[in-house]
Amino acid sequence: MAAARKLGIENEYTFIEKASGKDFKRPEYQLMKRMFREENILYIKSLDRLGRNKQMILDEWVGKFNF
Repeated sequence: MAAARKLGIENEYTFIEKASGKDFKRPEYQLMKRMFREENILYIKSLDRLGRNKQMILDEWVGKFNF
């Protein structure tokens, strides 16, 4: 939370997930994805907490968000 505050991110736009990154079926992650819009910027404090490995993260994000 402190890192998000330093960036000026409001609490209502901060998502904290305590579940493992073994898959993407985590409640806070799913909520964040539903709220995410094209003009938004996603800050991730620790990329290794997002998914198990690079390929898993790429498979989740690249195909769905058209980067």
